[in-house]
Amino acid sequence: MTKDELVAVVEASWRHLDSSVEGLDETAMLEPGVVGDWSIKDTLGHVTACDGLVVLYLERRRRGEPQPEGDGDSVDEYNAREATRRRGWSLAHILDEAADIRGRLRTLLADLTDEEWEEQVTINGRQRRLGEWAGDELGGDDGPGTHAAEHAAEIESWRAAHERRGGS
Repeated sequence: MTKDELVAVVEASWRHLDSSVEGLDETAMLEPGVVGDWSIKDTLGHVTACDGLVVLYLERRRRGEPQPEGDGDSVDEYNAREATRRRGWSLAHILDEAADIRGRLRTLLADLTDEEWEEQVTINGRQRRLGEWAGDELGGDDGPGTHAAEHAAEIESWRAAHERRGGS
């Protein structure tokens, strides 16, 4: 996948996520049970935390700093830790963080040269192209760059069930 293709998929994935929550009030956004025990707020925080890992790596790389050391957590442990860290945050704080991370990620991806995109990097002991790593980190079950859309589909399913039960 080229950089431009990945950017297009990520942007479409974010648009899908944004449209999945459009029109919901804060009460609905805070209701648990959307993705497992998570609320929509929690799910948005999760997507942002994952996107933030890519931002962290690319910013450190740009500054010539070593990559952050993996903490040995499994994906589930990381997700639980990040969810706990954001639990007390307001919905507005979560949305502000998402906007910040998205903006920084857009800039970082846009600034990567084709040579950097193709560069072989070793991240968490695994060697691959920088572009492949970025796509995988931003990916969901449907492939590179689709993480936000994967959770958007879960939110849409929850909304449909919620509306059948008489929710708003």
